[in-house]
Amino acid sequence: MNRQYVSLKSLVITLIVTCLSLASLISATIAAQPETIEIYGNWPASGPDKAAYDTLQTYLRMYEEKNPHVRFEDLGREHSSSKVLNLLITGTAPGLIALGNTHVLRFAADGLLSEVPEHFAALMHENLFPAAVEGSTLFGKVVSVPTLNNISTLYYNRRVLAESGLSPVPPTTLSELEEAGIKTTRRAADGSVERIGLQLSTNWHESRFLQLLFWNHGAEFVDADGKLTVDTQPVRQMIDRLLEWNRTFLGRLSSSIFASGNAAFSHAASGFMESYRQRYPLDFYEDIGAGPTPAGPAGRVEYQFSNGYAVPRGPHEEEVWKFLEWLYFSNDGPGGMTPQGHIFLVRGVPPLHRGDVGAMLSSDPDLAPYYSAFVNNISVARNSDSYFVENGIDEGALHDLARNVYGGMAPEQAIEAMAANLRSFMAENSIRRR
Repeated sequence: MNRQYVSLKSLVITLIVTCLSLASLISATIAAQPETIEIYGNWPASGPDKAAYDTLQTYLRMYEEKNPHVRFEDLGREHSSSKVLNLLITGTAPGLIALGNTHVLRFAADGLLSEVPEHFAALMHENLFPAAVEGSTLFGKVVSVPTLNNISTLYYNRRVLAESGLSPVPPTTLSELEEAGIKTTRRAADGSVERIGLQLSTNWHESRFLQLLFWNHGAEFVDADGKLTVDTQPVRQMIDRLLEWNRTFLGRLSSSIFASGNAAFSHAASGFMESYRQRYPLDFYEDIGAGPTPAGPAGRVEYQFSNGYAVPRGPHEEEVWKFLEWLYFSNDGPGGMTPQGHIFLVRGVPPLHRGDVGAMLSSDPDLAPYYSAFVNNISVARNSDSYFVENGIDEGALHDLARNVYGGMAPEQAIEAMAANLRSFMAENSIRRR
């Protein structure tokens, strides 16, 4: 064989081996580089949620230590549904999004999200409070993951009640609330209100409170077949009660009244407690208590509210579901809590995971009575997100109803206007009709 040919052949073989080795080295180097996953982590990096944001960052770093092939970049909070929708449609969404849960449910109905793994959904049913799972479910299937656990709460001022000759305990029925609200309201000689009986903090809290009155009077928007059912006696009873309250003891849309000590009651969410605690000028723990929403003619009910996590379709979805499973169901938080339970603890809202309740109740003896009230309330709570999305119900319907009757519209006319608006809204938005 020609020596020159042998030499050339050897050179070619050497080059091939070198190239293969170099390719293997490059592949190994690439494989060693951590996978970077961008997320919308739900919590803003400033304001009242900063502690929750910082705690989430701690757990992101902990997960990275346990899984060196992953790196997370938290882009903060993005609650523009139109922006997130555009990202989903164009395939440029982060690996995890957090958004108002009704938006997440609609995106799931449109097939824009990764499906919740069956074993993850089973863990949710097994471990989370039922109301939280209810809000993440469409037509019996879990499609989102709750990111918050805000529970309706009646805050009450023991000092104001005692000064009014009342027992410093929360009312248990709407009739008791009416009696206490009227007795604690104080007006000046010119008729202006010096102290109010019941204060609703914001438009959002008023809408949610109206939803509870709707339910605990026995009303529903639709029947089992999805047919509109709002022109009923329970709705008329609710309106009569609202008109009387608005005339006598109901103060709306100003959290500063209760925070300053000039209201007997405030109906708000569990997440509002920290705001009241920081602003109350006297002894918060001595004066302010937390209890259930008073029961109506149809019984007692509370609301549970949450934003929703969702995993967009894409190359990171399997890893993101692994992270969420660790965040929600591992015991790597303090005292054996879940990491997500610890995040909720620093934010001052009750846990989603029933196994985290004990650790929260023992975390601070001063706050334990408030946490206990929150947990008691979630045991009878409903989450209306899936109910509204499935049936295409306008979340602002009751708010508009109240505005109309407060403004002097006859109750029958106000109900008729609400029904007409709901029919139009449902025809366009109900996913039952798809």
